[in-house]
Amino acid sequence: MSLDAGKRRAAGSSTDAMANPPARVYGFDWRGFRARLCTADEALARRVGRFLDRPPKREAGRPSESVDSVVWVAPEDGGHEDNGHEDGGHCVRTTDWSARASGPDEVLFLTLEALGQIFLYGLKGAVLHAGAFEVGPGAIVFHGPPQIGKTSLGHAAWRRGLAVLGDDRVVLREDADAVEPFPKCLKLRLSPGASVGEASHGVPETMTAAALVGAERRVMLARALPGFSAYDRALPIHALVRLERATSGPSRLVPLEPDAALDAVMGCITSPDFEPMAVVRLLKRLAEANALHRLAVGEHETEAALDLLLALAPQPAAGSGAGDSLKPRR
Repeated sequence: MSLDAGKRRAAGSSTDAMANPPARVYGFDWRGFRARLCTADEALARRVGRFLDRPPKREAGRPSESVDSVVWVAPEDGGHEDNGHEDGGHCVRTTDWSARASGPDEVLFLTLEALGQIFLYGLKGAVLHAGAFEVGPGAIVFHGPPQIGKTSLGHAAWRRGLAVLGDDRVVLREDADAVEPFPKCLKLRLSPGASVGEASHGVPETMTAAALVGAERRVMLARALPGFSAYDRALPIHALVRLERATSGPSRLVPLEPDAALDAVMGCITSPDFEPMAVVRLLKRLAEANALHRLAVGEHETEAALDLLLALAPQPAAGSGAGDSLKPRR
């Protein structure tokens, strides 16, 4: 059901109008760009703001259906909303994509994914399919293909009190001298039989959401939680690490040749607009600093792999107090 059709039907009776409140537009700003959500569910807009750590801003009027910076969320035909509880499914869509969600957490997941794609295509610069966390005055960035362990490492770093930029996307600044957070939540895969509580470790329910995404059950942590880097944080890269699965034995960290690193990094850039030579210059600097590595992660060895990554951090001078940055922040 289109939002126009919904409004025409609601106009037919006052009862329908009360059951189907008018859609409103909420803007979410990041790096000078605004992505918009059009929905009649104000509670959804507030949840999106909490999970992105970007407050929703009410806008007057209503955008055209052809505007590509808007995510539209509305009940499907036959559904209705009542204080955030729905009967029937919802449609989440943009100008070139749509999906059906069957519950409030699925609506949230899909809405955040759609907003993330709008931010991605609105950004002029490189977004890496990578995770990163802060150590001292910089960041350790780890990248690799899907399901290689980026989220597990990011979550382990967060549990240890390290400030996490992200587990799946980080922004490489235009001059490629630093990385910044991207507006996307940490999403943990639940293993078969695992509970949401086991994955979220006592995080307040308002700061978690769980839904079936494809064939996987995921738990998402809100970026408004302590322990996630602020969006205005820009950190130099201490080390750039390619993640792989260890075929046998424990986790191990080895140097990565610059040519192999270049191929790997170019393959993990997800944004359409970036300057390739800036990436080449970055890798040249990191190669000269011996800061390009490959990490083979052993089975059930996320914590050991994290220890190997932490060993790459610059060691503070004795008595400098710089080691405080590695202490828990939560």
